[in-house]
Amino acid sequence: MAKRVLMIFSVFFMLFTVAAFAAVENVKVSGDVTVLGVERSNFNLGSNIPDFLLGKSEVAKDVSVIASVTNLRFNADLTQDIAATVTMTDERIWGMNADSIYASEAYVTFKKFFTSPLTIKVGLQPVRLGDGILLGDFNGPTNEFSTGAFHTGLIDDLSQRKNPEGVVADYDFSEWVPLKLTSGYLKVNEGDAAKNDDINVYFANLAYMYKDIPIVEVFYVGKKTQKQTTLATLGLNSSDALDSSKGVDNVGARLILSPMKDLVFLFNGIYQHPDRGDAYPDSRLKTAWLVSMAAQYSFTKVPWSPVFSVDFGIATDRWNTMYEDVSCASITNAIIADTDGIVAGATLSARPTTDLGVKLRYLNARFYKANVPIYSNYAIYTLTGNREIGNELDASATYDYTEDVQLGVEGGFLLPGHAFDESNRRTASQAIGKVKVSF
Repeated sequence: MAKRVLMIFSVFFMLFTVAAFAAVENVKVSGDVTVLGVERSNFNLGSNIPDFLLGKSEVAKDVSVIASVTNLRFNADLTQDIAATVTMTDERIWGMNADSIYASEAYVTFKKFFTSPLTIKVGLQPVRLGDGILLGDFNGPTNEFSTGAFHTGLIDDLSQRKNPEGVVADYDFSEWVPLKLTSGYLKVNEGDAAKNDDINVYFANLAYMYKDIPIVEVFYVGKKTQKQTTLATLGLNSSDALDSSKGVDNVGARLILSPMKDLVFLFNGIYQHPDRGDAYPDSRLKTAWLVSMAAQYSFTKVPWSPVFSVDFGIATDRWNTMYEDVSCASITNAIIADTDGIVAGATLSARPTTDLGVKLRYLNARFYKANVPIYSNYAIYTLTGNREIGNELDASATYDYTEDVQLGVEGGFLLPGHAFDESNRRTASQAIGKVKVSF
């Protein structure tokens, strides 16, 4: 086995060495710097119970930090059909000594693999399926436990640290039929190298394309958790830590319809099934399902070009969040996992000028089933048995100062509902200012 691995490594090393030497000058450097000012108040909703699952002895009530995210990206075209991408990211809380520099991308792209319409990407890369309901953030999910400086600063949901290592293949059938097949293998967690405790993800997505847009998709996503898995080997990803004894299989479909100009409908439907049923005392399988729908209309002939959308979603009480990267609303997303919920929202956006964009978002959220535990970075919440999570209103504005400089501000507040006991039903609020420079 060792000889076989050494042989494969040697072949790849020779190929990349020759290719890199032939195109050593064809390297592009780009990147961006984003500075964030974050003010958060009452994210514990008034709770005085610390989340001991995170090893905390105090409740995280308010957050006031300045943070920065720096990306430095190198793209090298080794040959016409072989390219390498490396991105180094620095996520930093100003004045806080925490691990901050990491590789967010490091992958090789093979186009027209063996002269076929197949593209293969190997390495650390962004992977997102559809709307990000199942696959998107492999270090969180966005609202849950992650690692690094932003976790230490209690702004996990703003982190860009989310990409997995793996192999992703895209096969484009458009020469014959308007279909595209994307499949992949992802190594989410190696655990202990001496034990059979890995976490692997396999997925396949078949899309019917119209003008390079996937309008009908059917997909499968499977998370396979091998035996001997423990919390110690899983790190802080609660999607794994709270569901460490099982694998999960997901089958679903995504549909985009545009029956008339400026009007778009979106539908997602996913069925989820575990491959083992021993996690619950009642021995029932953790089968679950999720449905989400949205409609959007663009008023292209009206001043400011407003866009109005409404959305609705249901995730049952036994829904496994997998590696979701979805934000129903910013504060709700930071506090509560996207499981066991019924949400309804509306969004209005507009551009008063070509350089200025504004957006207003409203969300109403309820539990699908009452008294499901909430796992949060901020506190442990006391629930009442009621299903009303609350209402959130968010507003944001983005100004393109120049072509490469963007200024932004956003804020909002969450009014907790009667699902929370009066002892932790205070209004949560936040304000975020942002400056982003791209080069």
